Amino acid sequence: FMRYFRDTIFNQHPGPQRETKGTHGVQPHAVMLYIAQKTGRNLGTEVITHRVTPKFDEGPVVAFRHVPIEDTNEDPKTLQQRALPIEHQLQIDFLKGLARGDVREVVRDNGYIRPGEEHILFEARKQARAKYR
Repeated sequence: FMRYFRDTIFNQHPGPQRETKGTHGVQPHAVMLYIAQKTGRNLGTEVITHRVTPKFDEGPVVAFRHVPIEDTNEDPKTLQQRALPIEHQLQIDFLKGLARGDVREVVRDNGYIRPGEEHILFEARKQARAKYR
């Protein structure tokens, strides 16, 4: 299937690709809040559009929008509600660009997780998946 539609299928994701890979629903928001709490860095979060590839959630990012985290102790569902309209607008803007033929891959190094902090990311995903099935 992917062979026939290579580079023509896109997916929205409610969090940065690297940090929230393999999560869904409210889980990405829980991951990002956990990261902000444990690192002491509130860099917010983001919503993205990426190309779909045979490897789950690994296609190149083609659009993103920043979403602020107002309080690192807020409920992930509150962050999800605030991010959703931004995600919807991103989708509209991306589709307009796609119709114009204006799609570019975006290289991102957002600094959410720094070298040596991978254990924080692992624990964030583990807790988000356990709490928000």
